[in-house]
Formats: sequence, structure tokens, C-alpha cells
Amino acid sequence: MEYTGTIKIDNIDVSSVPKGLLRSRITTISQDAVQLAGSVKENLLPYIGQDNGKIDDTLLLRTLDRVGLAETISSKGGLDASLAGMSLSEGQMQFLCLARAMLHNHWTGAKLILMDEPTSNMDYETDARIQALVREAFDDCTILMISHREEAIADANVLLEVSSGSVSKRDRPATEAIDGE
Repeated sequence: MEYTGTIKIDNIDVSSVPKGLLRSRITTISQDAVQLAGSVKENLLPYIGQDNGKIDDTLLLRTLDRVGLAETISSKGGLDASLAGMSLSEGQMQFLCLARAMLHNHWTGAKLILMDEPTSNMDYETDARIQALVREAFDDCTILMISHREEAIADANVLLEVSSGSVSKRDRPATEAIDGE
């Protein structure tokens, strides 16, 4: 992405970091559930690979259980079955993407999570389940979340409202200070 100015993570200018390395160290969850060709396992580990030594089928199944998909996946053929043939609902696919993000985070130790409207197409009950899982799974991470739903950002330490490409409003809880303020 082209931009002006400087973006720093842990006081390191990201323009000095190889893009592949930078991408591998940031966990992302997008608005649209990304379904890749291949098996469930290949969808859960698209960038990690199958023979990684750190993630085995037991961890995959435990992660699917955490997001509520283990029974569904098992009943439709298991980890080696084609994901496309499972006909998962939009909500189930978003939970699968959350499981993928959790596994990526486990593999890389990433501390930055980017989320772009991950629950915008969900009902409020599903949104609440995903938000609870996000809080639990990424409790030691910095999460940057784009959301129009106030419920999704209720726990935020800092809220930025962007209008026409610029920050139009900045809020924070009265008891917390932002670094440098």
C-alpha cells in the first residue's frame, strides 16, 4: 500500500521491514470470509504449511471446538475433506476464519490483530460470540478493529472516528491515558 508519512510498530518503521515478513507477523480477519480451494486443514493453515511441527491435528480440532465448529466439520468429513463441499453458512465461515486467525497467532506469536468489520453480516448473538472469542484468544494482543457496531468496540481503549479520510473524533475512557498524554 502506498502512503505518506511514517507507520511504526514497536518503534520500527514498517517501510524498513520486508513486506512478506510484515504480513506474516500481523494476524488479520476480514469482513468477507475467505474460503480457499482445498481441505479444511489447508484453509486453517494457508500460510503455515502442513508439516510445521508446531501445529498438529489435535490443536486444529481443539481450535475448531473453541469456535464451535468441531462437530460440524467432523460430521462432514473432517479436516481432510474439501471445505467447499461442506456448504458452511456465512456465520460458520466467519468462525472458521477466526479459527484460522487463532492458529496464525499461535504459530507466529503475532501481537497485532487487524479486523475489518468481522461481524458486520452477523446477527447480534453471533457478533457477541465472536467478540467474546476475540477477547479471549487475543487478550495479550493489540487489536485494531474497524466496526460500525458500537457493541463490537465497547471494550476499546481508544476509539478513532474517521470521516473523509481524517480522524474526526478521538475518545478514550476517562481512567486510561494514551501513551504520551
